[in-house]
Amino acid sequence: MSNASAPLTLLTVLGLSVGSAMLSPLVAQTAAESRDSTVARRRVQILPALGSAPETGLQYGITSFAVFEPAPMAHARPATAMAYAIRTAKSQTRIGIEGEHWSSNNDRRLAGTLVWQEYPLPFYGIGDDTPETAKEIFSPRGIEATATVQQRLVRSLYGLSTLRVIDQTITPDSTGALRNSGLTGVNGGRVVELTLGALDDTRDNLFAPDRGHLVQLTYGRGLDAVGSGFNYGRVRLDARAYRSVGGRGVIAAQVVGVGMDGTPPFDGLAMVGGGDIMRGYARGR
Repeated sequence: MSNASAPLTLLTVLGLSVGSAMLSPLVAQTAAESRDSTVARRRVQILPALGSAPETGLQYGITSFAVFEPAPMAHARPATAMAYAIRTAKSQTRIGIEGEHWSSNNDRRLAGTLVWQEYPLPFYGIGDDTPETAKEIFSPRGIEATATVQQRLVRSLYGLSTLRVIDQTITPDSTGALRNSGLTGVNGGRVVELTLGALDDTRDNLFAPDRGHLVQLTYGRGLDAVGSGFNYGRVRLDARAYRSVGGRGVIAAQVVGVGMDGTPPFDGLAMVGGGDIMRGYARGR
């Protein structure tokens, strides 16, 4: 049950950077290796944001993003942390923190998120032939938390596990299918989901790869035995490839497949749109 916010149009109006080094988080690993191999560096940016979306009206808030580059001798990807708070003209709120840390030689990755929100999302119905006119708006209110452990098995192959907990209520903002069709999870509820899987990651850079690939296959299960209100399974394949073109550009491709079984909540079904998959589409189809 993803609680990603509706698509945003953001405009950065001011940036303040502090830290022990003014080093872009997009810097290539080769540039980092040219400095003292025993010195770690960090960068922190505090960015006010202004934006708008049809479901929210004017949006305003602040984001803090930190990148901690380990000493080159650690041969590890940068650790990151982000905190944000967004408020809208329609009295909607989204507050969250997230971060990840890599061990030496990138053998282990620890990551987590914690989000509280009362934010509108679109819903068009079930299926790929639902018309634009079927659009409804609903507002989930509650928290979502995730914790991920990723461990190297051999070379670029990792095993991973993720625990996700969602506890929320849902308020339909209009009449229609959400109020009248008895869809699963229309009133919200609690999700406790455990995901296990494997991934192969050969990307040369965490933030801006120009070569390599990421292939991830996972299976998640709603655990009604430990408090989840929904019993379902989800298998997901995410494959991405990057190729440098003439030293001045990158061609990237992504293939995503999602399969569901059981009785997932309606907003936990396979969807496109939003910030992760086919971002040119509004989330909710």
